[in-house]
Amino acid sequence: MEVTDLSVQLVRWPQAEGPDSTLGFVKVETNEGVVGHSFLGTTWRGAHFDTPYLMEIIKPIVLGRNPLDYGAIWQEMRHARRDYSIRAIGSVNVALLDIAGKVAGLPVFRLLGAYRDHLPAYASTGGLTSPEAFAEEALEYQGAGWPAYKIHPPRIPSTDVDVATAVRLAVGDNFKLMFDPVSAYSYHDALRVGLELQDLNYEWFEDPMNDSNIYGYRNLCAKLKIPVMAAEYAPGGFEAMHQWLMSEATDILRADVTVKGGITPVMKIAHLAEAFHMNCELHHGGNALANVANLHAAGAIANCDYYEVVINDESRNFGLIDPPEVNANGNVRIPEQPGLGVEIDFDLLNHHSIQTLK
Repeated sequence: MEVTDLSVQLVRWPQAEGPDSTLGFVKVETNEGVVGHSFLGTTWRGAHFDTPYLMEIIKPIVLGRNPLDYGAIWQEMRHARRDYSIRAIGSVNVALLDIAGKVAGLPVFRLLGAYRDHLPAYASTGGLTSPEAFAEEALEYQGAGWPAYKIHPPRIPSTDVDVATAVRLAVGDNFKLMFDPVSAYSYHDALRVGLELQDLNYEWFEDPMNDSNIYGYRNLCAKLKIPVMAAEYAPGGFEAMHQWLMSEATDILRADVTVKGGITPVMKIAHLAEAFHMNCELHHGGNALANVANLHAAGAIANCDYYEVVINDESRNFGLIDPPEVNANGNVRIPEQPGLGVEIDFDLLNHHSIQTLK
């Protein structure tokens, strides 16, 4: 079997708020008729930023190769240039794993070595500003049976503490809560907010500072009892994760197929974390098919406790007919069909098509 073609269909991706984005529908074809798919692009970074690299650098690497050699292909893609598009690499890696699953007749998570067939989900917020609004929404998801709720606060430390306090008082002591200010704080603000969060019994404190601040994260981890999660956008991808572990600069590693370069490096990061008896929580993938790929990766590792669902993003399932959904028990089941195992809405993608790059 060999790859005979790689193309990207650029699709207008409508957004409920803000400007439309661009989704890249990546298709990898083989001489045996098995086709792998993935999506490229997020609501905040359209696929058009990364497709030139994909077509000019990645496509020549992949053409003529056996798609089942996705490990070797990932290594070559990753080291093709010192300045690279990790998102383009990730989209091709996901499509190759989709092919591998289809050839084997297995869903990707079973191809990788299944650990489970479902995960508990947490509701990941966006767009709220007041403590009252966060508290009301948290109660809604708690009442619907979700096991956990993550706050993206207004990113003003004093207001953020008010939000964290209001939500904890609303949901009680036993509901799982996470907190993610998206790298907004200085070290001193992160320490002040983190001390409040640990008194409020939050599950973790995610990305409080800039991803390059290993020194600050090391000091923060040393002073806080609440687990600190870092390295989501840390420079260097998989190869840089050891610096965070050896510096004791994070308590939980972070990964997803979009910003780490595919399923292959996500599994590497998760296994590295496991060797340190540490969790690797998977971030949402930024588009529907990347989220599914993350779900498959999470199904094949033991050290990831949750599946992230961005609740206020109506476009998160764009392009899929049957996206995995949270059930009444607060769990998301992993698709059992071969490959990524979900049905793509080809008619919708064609309706919004801009152009196809070959």
